[in-house]
Amino acid sequence: MGLALSLCFGAPAAAQKWEKFAPAGGDFSVLMPGKPVKTDQEMQTAFGKLVNHMFLLQSGEAVYMVSYGDFPEPVSDPAVIKRMLDSARDNAIQATSGRLKEEKEIKLGGHTGRELLVVLPAGLTRARAYWVGKRLYQVVVLMPEGKGAAGEKAREETMAKFLDSFALTPDAAGAK
Repeated sequence: MGLALSLCFGAPAAAQKWEKFAPAGGDFSVLMPGKPVKTDQEMQTAFGKLVNHMFLLQSGEAVYMVSYGDFPEPVSDPAVIKRMLDSARDNAIQATSGRLKEEKEIKLGGHTGRELLVVLPAGLTRARAYWVGKRLYQVVVLMPEGKGAAGEKAREETMAKFLDSFALTPDAAGAK
């Protein structure tokens, strides 16, 4: 969740067809309203260098992102995972000049995760992060704030469609 994005909102893309995206080696699938662009970023962490594989798509007024990074060793201690998710949350909020509005602990196939709703200067972001063995997955959607109840409902439905579609493949179950 240590992601800083510049939002450039264009025309709505409500009519776009959503398709399943499952990159080789990612061990996940997710629905997206188009094909994302992949970038790899080297990051320095307390555990050493890692490569963060990021898949980013801007579609209409929304920005969709899925990323994952493999740490050197698997982590199974719940206290360590909690600290790492706390750190990811704090870094994301600082990097985006956001304000945490909601936070809750979640699970995906028995794997520990966290969901955040962050208010940004240019809109809202809802993010989920999951710790799977030695891999940290992050699933993020950024959208402008909805106008009125209908706009807020449409925003929440789009966010949920994307976030709820994220699934681990059988290869991820072993957490490498």
